[in-house]
Amino acid sequence: MTNEILCVGDIHLGREPGRVPGDLLDASGFGRAELSAAEAWRRTVREATTRDVAAVLLAGDVVDSDDGYLSAYAPLAEGVRDLLRAGIAVIAVAGNHDTEVLPRLAAEIDGLRLLGAKGRWDSELVRANGAPIARVVGWSFPKRQVHQDPTETMPPDFAAGRFDDGADVPTIGLVHGDLDATGGHYAPLSRTRLEATGYAAWLLGHVHRPDDLSGARPLGYLGCLSGNDPGEAGPRGPWVARVAPDGVELERLPLAPMRWEEMRVDLDGARTVEDAERALVHALQALDAARVAEGCAARVVGVRPVFVGRTGLSARRRAEVARKAREQHYPGADGATYFFDRKLRDEAKPLVDLDALREGTDPPAVLAQLLADLGDDAASCRALVERARARMQDEADHANFTGMPVLEVSREDARGALLRSARAALEELLEQRSDDAVDADVAAGTAEEVGA
Repeated sequence: MTNEILCVGDIHLGREPGRVPGDLLDASGFGRAELSAAEAWRRTVREATTRDVAAVLLAGDVVDSDDGYLSAYAPLAEGVRDLLRAGIAVIAVAGNHDTEVLPRLAAEIDGLRLLGAKGRWDSELVRANGAPIARVVGWSFPKRQVHQDPTETMPPDFAAGRFDDGADVPTIGLVHGDLDATGGHYAPLSRTRLEATGYAAWLLGHVHRPDDLSGARPLGYLGCLSGNDPGEAGPRGPWVARVAPDGVELERLPLAPMRWEEMRVDLDGARTVEDAERALVHALQALDAARVAEGCAARVVGVRPVFVGRTGLSARRRAEVARKAREQHYPGADGATYFFDRKLRDEAKPLVDLDALREGTDPPAVLAQLLADLGDDAASCRALVERARARMQDEADHANFTGMPVLEVSREDARGALLRSARAALEELLEQRSDDAVDADVAAGTAEEVGA
């Protein structure tokens, strides 16, 4: 017999999407609260009661910050009470964002079971129709920063998969932390130690990008419940765990009210603005069809276009296409509304023969040679790449970013930035050359008319 448990990654109650255009909200009638983390949680609660799951598991960072007690209390308490009235257990661990507020909420909300309080491993049986169907083992952040791997303090019996509750059921590990990290501030977790427990699944919070949790003995991140910005692209929502005596199988449910997507737009062969706009529309239609087919429940979809392919359209003209797209909203087949983010990733390449172009000595030829060398990571460009990397690292280390996670700029980051800059400069020079040629032809034609 198979029973279901709903598993929820980082909710961050208190967050609302900040990049949705105000005119879209006005036109659609949506408020930001209807696209918020709280709305994603309400949808999750409704799904849990509709499915009549045995339990809902929360993998930490339920609340956005320890200052968010008041903003999180009402939606969390309402959801937990609805679940408990339906006979659904609610089991949570605290993450680094809610080390103080989640224990306070658990003390106030009857039935919200907080596992692993004060950094001590704990377990709880999940029951269906009075019989145990699964065991949940969890650990909570005792303070905002934890430098030690929590599995090092796990009781030996827990680490060996031995329990004294007498239940022969699959065990699910629930923890918030930094998987495969060798150090850091946020509970670095050893994959080897987790796997050695032999648990049926390890479900993690902290990283907002979900892992592939298909297959036997899933281990990885559930991801955030709802995407808040373009960096959290793709389907979001809770996971349903189908629990059988021999293991756990996971499936993601794309229930988030707001979704972000990076959309590849193939500009191969495009020479005009109209060509590029046509490619943009075709890409949007394909994205909409794929989203509807997977059962995505988002009402608003933010899109960041990624231009690819070889095109005769300059970077400036491509940016113009993206700017015009941002001025409009687009209806989806299921009533969802699409909008384009203000940023563009432009990876398109010029529709020119770089080998032929670099034979010359003029500025386009110099740029063509630079592009070829950067693309091959030639030794002649190593010093340039290193100088660019150092400058970019200086910017990342600026005092304005104190307190934010440390950003390490790699050689590949620098080489990619140089490639994009050189490509844009070459396209601009070629377009200027083309415009100058047209002007020269016009001038010559005018001179012939005057002479005639």
